[in-house]
Amino acid sequence: MSNGNGNGRWATVAQFAAATAAVAALWFLADWGTPSVLRWML
Repeated sequence: MSNGNGNGRWATVAQFAAATAAVAALWFLADWGTPSVLRWML
């Protein structure tokens, strides 16, 4: 384990993961909150 560039890479990975999770959560909420989708599920 090197404490050099590994830290920066981890920060980038964490940022990318957080952004992906945020987009996925917003997409899921928008999709799930759409009446047409709810009616299709019912």
